[in-house]
Amino acid sequence: MATEKIVEISSLSDFIDWVNKLGSDKYWFRGVPNQDYRIQASAYRRMKKDTEKSEISKSNYRIQKERAEKNQKVLQINSDLIADARLRGHDKRDGRALEDLEILAEFQHYFAATWLIDFTHNAQIALYFACLKDLKWENNPQDSEEAPYGKVYAVRNDPNRFKKIDSALLKKEINEFSQFDTNVTPQLYHWEPRHQNNRVIAQQSIFLFGSYELKADGVCIIKDCNKKIILAELERVSGITQAMLFPDFDGFARLYRENVPYTELSAAEYAKRAYDAYQTEKYQNAIVDYDKAIELEPGKSSHYYFRAEAKVELGQYREAITDYNKAIELEPNDSYNYIQRAEAKVELGQYEEAITDYDKAIELYPDSSRYYYRAKVKVELEQYEEAIADYNEALQRKPKNAYIYYMRAQARIQMSEFRSAKEDLDVALLLAREMSEVKLITRINQSISEIESESTEDDIPF
Repeated sequence: MATEKIVEISSLSDFIDWVNKLGSDKYWFRGVPNQDYRIQASAYRRMKKDTEKSEISKSNYRIQKERAEKNQKVLQINSDLIADARLRGHDKRDGRALEDLEILAEFQHYFAATWLIDFTHNAQIALYFACLKDLKWENNPQDSEEAPYGKVYAVRNDPNRFKKIDSALLKKEINEFSQFDTNVTPQLYHWEPRHQNNRVIAQQSIFLFGSYELKADGVCIIKDCNKKIILAELERVSGITQAMLFPDFDGFARLYRENVPYTELSAAEYAKRAYDAYQTEKYQNAIVDYDKAIELEPGKSSHYYFRAEAKVELGQYREAITDYNKAIELEPNDSYNYIQRAEAKVELGQYEEAITDYDKAIELYPDSSRYYYRAKVKVELEQYEEAIADYNEALQRKPKNAYIYYMRAQARIQMSEFRSAKEDLDVALLLAREMSEVKLITRINQSISEIESESTEDDIPF
């Protein structure tokens, strides 16, 4: 195309609209963090170049001749790279000799400069890379103090323009791809390696090559001020993050190389990492990350709540109660804070205080389970009548819960109400059998046997 129609986008929805307007043809996409970057092979950028002059003033023959020379030079750089790799024994993987293109793909994986140009089938992945900071500009700002725009290129999958690399073409030596002269337009290729590493899979990568520079069929740009917003949208809507795109260890390590500016995680990111650690039972790690989340966002109740949960798992009940106190101070109408604080107090034997918390939780939300757990605490205090009243309330809300009938029976046994206890156990046994609760069935039968052995004929007429 002679000129590029450039569209400016400021949100993910803008970008999706732009992609849809490209039409029904299949496209490959490439994102770059600086709009001045062209679609060029990295090997070409290794060449020592004089200041490029506009092609407008040159004859067509001169233009074609210079392009052919550049392509031939890039091909030579790759040919030398492959020869050196073979000489040093870097031409094998898993005991198999690699073809020339496969060697280049290995070098590309480790960020060496090659003839291959990375594209992706996924437009939103290209957008992610376009929204990154340009590290070259960050380390050495030039010309303008304004940070560079990002750019996404779209290249149409035209079979008349790009030939697919099949198993036969893959066996070719790199020099066999050479058609660089002033009378022949270079043949372009697209290739998806059959042995794909995790990063290639995650990024839905495809390699285009055949010329040191490619022309785009569509272009959009992203102002620097919109990059961060769009990155957040990509993570929220599509789950596209650094960790997702660089799942292999080498790629992950490169995210932390010395020329990448350190950006501290946000409170939400620390909290997410803490939650992930909690889910994998790494409770101390979770506490450390919740500490950071609280340091950055001290007014968020949930950080204290979840840190308390991790402390409970480690048996740090007093410390957990301190966190629940803070969570309640920030969110006094969140009933779960009271429930969890009550459970921590039960572990410390603070039954009266636990009942007070259950009272508040029930006031906020009178759920069956809350009456059930408050009743259990009342049993510990030998407040059997009050406990039975709570079990009654629990059964009003969940009349087919075998556990509630069983626990009410235990309270009635303590009060020597064996007839009522037996009735509760019979119902509990029926419900437990319906639910296939094997352990509970065993406990119920044991309680029935104990009642039968301790009761007289006047107590219960069995």
